[in-house]
Amino acid sequence: LWNAFIGRYANWNPNQDASITPFQHWYVGAANNIPDIIAKAREIGANHYEAAALTIKSMGYIMMCDLFGEVQYTQSITDDFSPGFDTGDVVYEGCLADLERAIELFSQPQPSDVVALSEGDTWCNGDVGKWIKFCYGLKARWLNTLSKTDRYNPDEILDALEKALKSNVDNVKMTHYNAETGANSVLSS
Repeated sequence: LWNAFIGRYANWNPNQDASITPFQHWYVGAANNIPDIIAKAREIGANHYEAAALTIKSMGYIMMCDLFGEVQYTQSITDDFSPGFDTGDVVYEGCLADLERAIELFSQPQPSDVVALSEGDTWCNGDVGKWIKFCYGLKARWLNTLSKTDRYNPDEILDALEKALKSNVDNVKMTHYNAETGANSVLSS
């Protein structure tokens, strides 16, 4: 009986792994690409692409922190196979700083010799104003989670909400495509 149980370790059972699926999707499917996107965007001066990457980075890491508590953040995407874990305050402060930087970059013009954000943006179709509102919405949401800390500031939250998405017209739709089939689901074959 024990050998049969041990033999199942090699099998992937989605019911058993449901609690780590978000972790896998974030770290394997998204987070590992963000440093390269940021580096390339900086190299060519693509402010809006860097800002979008910082926004997605911030959203992903805070979601991981909310789900799992301490997570790999400052050392997460390295050649080290045993990165250290960071506490929630490190993740939150780093991600809030990334959002502020994203807002700053989105507020700058994209150089004319760089591919327009609309060419590669499947979330907001290149609408920089919508991205900025999205950043402020994320900022308000996360600042509100600090309600039982000395960092909590209701005025800062209300200020961010005033600048955030306000109606369905502003909604951010994350559309992803399977390159081989053109299907809208990355899980379809």
